Amino acid sequence: MNIKTQLPSFYRMVPKEELQRTGMVQLLLHFQWTWIGTVTGDYDLGDKFLQTFLPMLSKKHICVSLMVKVPVLTYIVNVMELWIIWKPLHYSLLRTTVKAFIVNADHKTISSFQVLVYMNSALEDIPEASLAKVWIMTAHWEFSSLSMFRGLDISVFHGALSFAVHSKEIMEFPKFLQFLQPDSPNGDGFLRLFWEQAFNCVFDDSIERLGNSDICTGEEKLESLPGVFFETNAPLPEKYLI
Repeated sequence: MNIKTQLPSFYRMVPKEELQRTGMVQLLLHFQWTWIGTVTGDYDLGDKFLQTFLPMLSKKHICVSLMVKVPVLTYIVNVMELWIIWKPLHYSLLRTTVKAFIVNADHKTISSFQVLVYMNSALEDIPEASLAKVWIMTAHWEFSSLSMFRGLDISVFHGALSFAVHSKEIMEFPKFLQFLQPDSPNGDGFLRLFWEQAFNCVFDDSIERLGNSDICTGEEKLESLPGVFFETNAPLPEKYLI
């Protein structure tokens, strides 16, 4: 993104991440959380986050006692394999005296983290709330983006602090949503697919219809969906809020 000759028309749609990291450091200092942990995905994006964030913490004498790297859920690695890797990490979270964790809450990390915490708690009969941690998450966290995780309990994350991009309503967008018709003959397949995933239903003529599936009527309201699942606001760059 810094090579202007290759990307002369590049326009940043979200704030620079260093602004967010600076805000996180200020938040930790404000509450005097100087003995913390980090949660990142076990892949290059998580490593990059640590490489840039850890020096900032060190300069402010904030110590990282525990670094948890969450194995990323993919189609190649199944959930049970991840659980075997995750199990000792889960117990380390239970045992540690660290109360505040910085979470690089990108899509892959949060999806895997949510599944693994829920599954480990269910298999070991450990209440999710027993983690009792303060989660401080980056702006791009999302829990409901995948319909397959819709039913998972996320109570372990209640009370989390999340940095978010300032936003405002897009003019006329809510009105536009009211006129969308996924079952229109002139509609496209993408809208129908999105509709089924968003409202957890299938259209009557869908080839993937199951006997006990709810039927999509096409009258469902997009504005009724949670903001983390369907965002109707436009981001304003270069500003963050908590």
